[in-house]
Amino acid sequence: MSRASSAASPSPSPRWDEDGYAAAGLLTRAQAVAGSGAGSGAGPGPGPSCGIGSGTRLSDAALAWRVDSRRWTRLHRGVYLTRTGPIDWHTRACAAVLAAGPEAALRGGSAAYAWGLVERPGRTIELLVPATRQVVAPPGIDVRRTRVPYVVRGMPPRVTVERTLVDLAQTLSTDELAAILARAIGDRLTTRERVLAELGSWARHGRRAIVRGMLSDVGDGAQGALEVRFVRGVLRAHGLPIGRAQVPLGELGGQIGGQIGELGGQISGQDSGQTGGHPGRQRMDRAFEAQRLLVELDGLRFHRGRALVTDRAKSRRAVAADWAVVRYGWEETVPHACATAAELELLLQARG
Repeated sequence: MSRASSAASPSPSPRWDEDGYAAAGLLTRAQAVAGSGAGSGAGPGPGPSCGIGSGTRLSDAALAWRVDSRRWTRLHRGVYLTRTGPIDWHTRACAAVLAAGPEAALRGGSAAYAWGLVERPGRTIELLVPATRQVVAPPGIDVRRTRVPYVVRGMPPRVTVERTLVDLAQTLSTDELAAILARAIGDRLTTRERVLAELGSWARHGRRAIVRGMLSDVGDGAQGALEVRFVRGVLRAHGLPIGRAQVPLGELGGQIGGQIGELGGQISGQDSGQTGGHPGRQRMDRAFEAQRLLVELDGLRFHRGRALVTDRAKSRRAVAADWAVVRYGWEETVPHACATAAELELLLQARG
């Protein structure tokens, strides 16, 4: 998990001195005792809900009284929530960063959730801190120390989208990784080039080739890298027939299939390109014509947007023309190539 980088030391959140924490109703003991207000340089000051004015110094006894009277809530040692009401994930994440110190940042799944890359946060809040910091992880928080410089963005403070993706690539399943890469690039949170640059800065990464292969899907606008791996790792490596690649959907035949193809084009709202809605332009990834079996390979482009709708329409048209359709992705093609080959062999045998 080490990386090579010539960057400077970890950069603190650009909003550390702004109102993000105060807006969330968060205050540290050091701020309360010092009476530091927003913009004082000592971090965010008390917000309107604190019930104290800027510059008002509180003793430890006064802090304890506010907690005991339930006016405030002690979230972590030295971190207080100064408002009432529900405590959402965003507030807990900000409090975790405050508890860990000014150079702390969300990482991993927590950073992915903060960036909008995943639908749900994990059970624990994951943080990254410099190796020079000695941080005792509060309950419900996982702290990782690093000697590698990192950049912090946003509120709650988190590592960059690119570092988040490359970090998660080590633990996500292949299909989960494909989906999260597709979302990050499709939503324009990053680019293929920026992710590749981040990946290149890691001295060691166990899934470097897989990440590069997935990112090539974005670069060439098709599932080229996945198709190559499927032919080499599943078909040729296991002595299976190669079949015919990129078969025009119009060659599958069937009057009903043609009608469904036209309707599918209307549903998908596309009219050009390899995956476009027009039946004459659509192609199936690989066909085994003697067995009337089609293989569709779902790379990055399948995971989001109109391409997903169009691929479903293609499958419906193929079924209407009396073809069987099976779909494989990165998970079946790379780590489970042997099981996929065995399954495909059974399907070919069953269909004659």
